[in-house]
Amino acid sequence: MDREETQRLADEGFAELEDGNYDRVLEIADELEARRYSANFELRGRALAALGRTDEAIATLQNGAERAPAATSIWHWLGTLLSDVDRYDEAIAAFDSETQHGGEASSAKLNKAIVEARRGDFKASLLLLDERPTFEPELFAWLTYRSDALRHLGQLEEALAASEEALLLTSDDIDPGMASLTQRSRIESLAGLGQVDRAQTEALALVRLNTSDFEANELLCRLRGQPAEGLKCFNVLIKGETIDPAFEAAYTSYLVMEEDPEKTLSRIAEVEGRVLRPASLIIEECEDVTSEPECASYKYAGVVWRYSGYIFYGEDERA
Repeated sequence: MDREETQRLADEGFAELEDGNYDRVLEIADELEARRYSANFELRGRALAALGRTDEAIATLQNGAERAPAATSIWHWLGTLLSDVDRYDEAIAAFDSETQHGGEASSAKLNKAIVEARRGDFKASLLLLDERPTFEPELFAWLTYRSDALRHLGQLEEALAASEEALLLTSDDIDPGMASLTQRSRIESLAGLGQVDRAQTEALALVRLNTSDFEANELLCRLRGQPAEGLKCFNVLIKGETIDPAFEAAYTSYLVMEEDPEKTLSRIAEVEGRVLRPASLIIEECEDVTSEPECASYKYAGVVWRYSGYIFYGEDERA
């Protein structure tokens, strides 16, 4: 069997995975399985996870770990997915197996610290964060979770210093979600140290950066002490101008948690940082907020989620 061709096929699979072509990834995984090449397990598992088929993904990676235990990346992704579904003890065991089979010990240790933080054992998490890594994306995660653990343990000045150091790093490999966690930890530390006005200002800036960041939205509203009772979920659809001559209209859609519809526009205007002068406006109360899991989990008034961005409809039709 041509080893070079097998590796080329695996490389193609990982490139397709990066591009989000999951059906093609699954096809390549089938071909690699026929060639008995262990990359098939990781490719299939990660593609299935991206498609929301988490149980199948975990089963695939568990099978791969049994059949090719020396392929340490399989243990890594197995631990990651187990942690994502709150199977924390199993996740820790997977990361331990990664190290036992020759995987990078510092990476596995960092991932175990993240698992402990996720289950709320910040003391255990901090104990695992005793060795400073040198690889920048890994260092960013290390500083972020160290800051979060220190903050939860009441060591606010050290937590603030760690988060601010992390934010000085500029690698393109830093995950946006991780960067948001770093910012939120910093803002929480500022508030805990009595700098509430500054914390509110920076939380609003974070929400403006990404209105789909649910945790940032909730943090801003919590810092303001906004009420959690009597809220309704509103769909807000704003029609604006479009610069594309092929289309008649542009719509921006939002979900807003508020007490009444009159307050929704002012909330959106604040988050967007501009005065809204819509050509037309539709506000609808969501009857079943459980159809939007994130919306149903909101606890504070004023949360704004721009959930669809700009959507263009030909001839001013909503389809």
